[in-house]
Amino acid sequence: MSVQEPDFKQLFESAPGLYLVLSPDFRIIAVSDNYLRATMVERKNVLGKSLFEVFPDNPDDATATGTKLLRASLERVLEKKVVDVMAIQKYDIRKPASEGGEYEVRYWSPANTPVFDDSQNIKYIIHKAEDVTEFVRLRQTGIEQNKANQELKLEKDHLEKVRQSQRMEAMGQLAGGIAHDFNNILATILLSCESSLLKPDTPASVKQNLKDILEGSERAAVLTRQLLAFSRKQVLQPTILNINVVVREIEILLNRLLNEKISFSTDLADGLGNTLIDKGQVEQIILNLVVNARDAMANGGKITISTENVFLDKEMSYGNLEVEPGQYVMLAVSDTGVGMDAPTQARIFEPFFTTKEVGKGTGLGLATVYGIVKQNNGTIWVYSELNKGTVFKIYLPFSDQKVSVIEKTPRPETEVSGRTVLVVEDEALLRRAICTALESAGYKVHSASNGAEAVILIPQISNLDLVITDVVMPVMGGKELQKQIRNLKIDVKILFLSGYTDDVLADHGLSEDNPAFLEKPFHLNTLLAKVQTLFD
Repeated sequence: MSVQEPDFKQLFESAPGLYLVLSPDFRIIAVSDNYLRATMVERKNVLGKSLFEVFPDNPDDATATGTKLLRASLERVLEKKVVDVMAIQKYDIRKPASEGGEYEVRYWSPANTPVFDDSQNIKYIIHKAEDVTEFVRLRQTGIEQNKANQELKLEKDHLEKVRQSQRMEAMGQLAGGIAHDFNNILATILLSCESSLLKPDTPASVKQNLKDILEGSERAAVLTRQLLAFSRKQVLQPTILNINVVVREIEILLNRLLNEKISFSTDLADGLGNTLIDKGQVEQIILNLVVNARDAMANGGKITISTENVFLDKEMSYGNLEVEPGQYVMLAVSDTGVGMDAPTQARIFEPFFTTKEVGKGTGLGLATVYGIVKQNNGTIWVYSELNKGTVFKIYLPFSDQKVSVIEKTPRPETEVSGRTVLVVEDEALLRRAICTALESAGYKVHSASNGAEAVILIPQISNLDLVITDVVMPVMGGKELQKQIRNLKIDVKILFLSGYTDDVLADHGLSEDNPAFLEKPFHLNTLLAKVQTLFD
């Protein structure tokens, strides 16, 4: 029984796949029925024509690369004489004129295979394609949905951070208002106590009580600075200081923050060098690190604060420290708490990042510490292991300047007899305390409760030398008073007082480094020294 030779042309054209047969010059010799249906063309209109004439790029798509990539694949087949499988690519197909003639977005997975003659020369190239448009669209839909979900999450996270920031800003504004009133009260207490201590007829028993009041007031002033530091609204006054002194001063407060399960100790280096930094910022660093250490030891443990003089250089290994070579003062806070894994350590200085429960932490503590350290040209290093504890090391630049010490009981070196001072302060108790302090030092003193009252009083004062004025007052504040004094063309020095925060001062045209500015609360000796400096 003879077997009839199959009709290979019919078989090829009826094949279930999408096939073209191309000549080496990329002309279409044969095409499967499925290819015709997929590309919306007729056989009579493609046979004998160039592949790229029949299927050009979409002229409306400036980024189209279909013809370029397909031509490159076919040329690789001719050059290397091997199959070339192409990545999924976008290659738009033109609809028939009867359907409008516009281009339809399509995606394909092509492969090009050489067919050799008896001499191993390429006679044909079989171009096989698979229409993967729906697959790509589904994948893009998934990607777009995933992107939308990520954007939604980012938006929610951003909104939460904005809400946290707004809460912090509100707390900062509240802190500024509280600080103004509270600092007025503290300044009154400090000045009154110190003035009474200077009186020779004050009984010894009373002096001891006054000293106790002074100590409590000074600690209250520390708390005020910490409140402002928490909101990063404090007036900064960088000074040469010794960190050991700050640690000793704040040690009592730190012990009160800890429970009976946690032991606290210090290991402070003898002969520790000095550094230039705002004292309130050092207190803020210590408080934040100690509170974090405490929260990491729910079942108890040990916290140690240590200091050391160190020299850092490029050759020594300090992990990821970004440090300029030189002498540094190191402050370290270590604990035996739960520790942190590497991913957590990588994010601890990010604002709003916290491992604490909702409502238990703002995520700003360590970010603030990092900002303070960088602001003061220092660097920070952390080492931690899970269930073994954590150590933070702060490196601040060494200063060879000496700590300046103001005498507790100043003795004016300049002649104050005949000097006339006007005190302008809306808080009656503080106004009276300042006046008493200045009178006890030999100044002739007048007073006014606000700027408007002072403007009326000033022309009546003979030989006025100095106006001491609060910055923020009802009716007329200190800066407007200064303007009115200049309009009166009176040559008089002005000393501004304020318990408000730095941003409020900036609104009034003042800064913390203004030589004619004194931050509330202040000691008697500080006030007299500032007045004396202005006259000098």
